[in-house]
Amino acid sequence: MAKKKVHASRKASRKSSKQKHAKPSGKSRTRKSAAGVPNIAAMVACAIDNVQWVHITMERSIEGLPADKAMYQVAGTDNHLMWTVGHLATVYAWFASMLDGRAASLPETYYKLFGYKSKPSGDAAAYPSLDEVKGHYRAAYAQFVEAMTGLRPADMLKATVTDSHGFAKTRMDVLIRAAWHEGWHSGQLGSLRRALGLPTIM
Repeated sequence: MAKKKVHASRKASRKSSKQKHAKPSGKSRTRKSAAGVPNIAAMVACAIDNVQWVHITMERSIEGLPADKAMYQVAGTDNHLMWTVGHLATVYAWFASMLDGRAASLPETYYKLFGYKSKPSGDAAAYPSLDEVKGHYRAAYAQFVEAMTGLRPADMLKATVTDSHGFAKTRMDVLIRAAWHEGWHSGQLGSLRRALGLPTIM
């Protein structure tokens, strides 16, 4: 009698062990996969919010600097306001192209004045008016936002549409690095503000 009880107990134990280690049904795996989609969407929403928050901070820095100081540099190694705004215009045009293949429209001279490997000049006559440059900067940013918000969350993990030259692997990377890039230049304008005796933004 005791042997039968032990045998029955072992069978119950093996059955319980199999149930613990059983593979989840296809229905269960589907629910798990579906639950992951909102997480991607939340990450994208967070990245977009970060880009827009940094941009607002930059706008406050730009508008707080007087136009007659557009060429001001603390030292020759600093980026002045004029170059910074024009540079951001060219970079946002590039960022937009990496998301949807369409670069913002800019005058061809901007890439020489403000693009990759360009340097700030102290010659005011070499530049367009600050208002014009600001206008192109805001238009390029607006096109980037349109491209950024027009992508589906699932597209964000895909490769950039145009060549990033190693700057970003995915479209999500573009958003993250766009915020970093504008934040970097916002900090430089913060140094100009301090040198001019202006109040800090933050």
